[in-house]
Amino acid sequence: MTKNISTKEKTIIVDIGARYGLHPTWKNYHSDTIFYLIEADPEETKRLNIKFREKKNVNIINKAIMEKSGKYNLKILNNPAMSQTEDRLDVSPLFWDEKKYQTGVNKIIEVNAITLNELREEISNPIYFLKLDTEGSEFSILKNYNFFEDLLGIRCEISFNKNFSSQNQDTFTSIHTLLLKNNFVLLNIDYDGKGEHYSKFTNNLERYGILQTTDAVWIKNPEYILKLDNCFEILNYIIFLFRNNSPDIALFILDKKREVVQLNKTSNLFKYAAYLTAAYFYKLKWIPNQNIHEHEKFYEDIFQLDYPSMNKYSDSTYYNPLGI
Repeated sequence: MTKNISTKEKTIIVDIGARYGLHPTWKNYHSDTIFYLIEADPEETKRLNIKFREKKNVNIINKAIMEKSGKYNLKILNNPAMSQTEDRLDVSPLFWDEKKYQTGVNKIIEVNAITLNELREEISNPIYFLKLDTEGSEFSILKNYNFFEDLLGIRCEISFNKNFSSQNQDTFTSIHTLLLKNNFVLLNIDYDGKGEHYSKFTNNLERYGILQTTDAVWIKNPEYILKLDNCFEILNYIIFLFRNNSPDIALFILDKKREVVQLNKTSNLFKYAAYLTAAYFYKLKWIPNQNIHEHEKFYEDIFQLDYPSMNKYSDSTYYNPLGI
């Protein structure tokens, strides 16, 4: 269901494989956003439409995104979050023994698919951020995309080995090579030393297991951003960095592009970037060798606002909502 919303100066975000709704990094995002949640399963699409019916900026589209448009068989697994068009290989110890039932096929349904290029044409506006979680088909969806120039950031599920029968190799190598060619750099992966464990005798406080799958985040090369004079795109890039565990790069870009950013200081984007900066500096204030006066100077030089230092931050319901 596509809602009638003006897209002028809106941040377009597309989530492909949107079961259960928005990814945590999109929650409580800035207000000038339009989300397109793409979900192939019609039953899940109905749930999403109910869940987001009061959100005018969230559109739910019941289609699969594939390399080629047409009809495909979607396998709905006992664990529906793992539903797929691919044939999964039995390589993950997470789904052996008592969890093996999760990979069993509950039913097979026929779904309509379009390509990512066709989705972009249907939206008819630049897609700035893209998230893919399609259980093995991510590279085939991305490889022929014609609008990489518009994109500022991508979050994508990846594998470091062959997890599906149709794969020629791991998806990380293919996707990373493709994105490097399109002026992206790898920002981070969701990995903290805890892979897929093979024994129940595992110490959760230590590193363990084999890293097979995770999410990876890519951003447009910062050198490209430093050459931009488009404050809308620069602020969106900065906000994405804050929300994806890279405040150092966000602050670097803010510093280098302060004059451009200040041209947009009445916008919600600018205000949200200021909010994220103040919230990050508040976390730093007790860390050794951090100077709260330097935080204040940086903030006020960039945003030309009074810095919410110490009790101003703590007492503020803007930074600390009541939650009741």
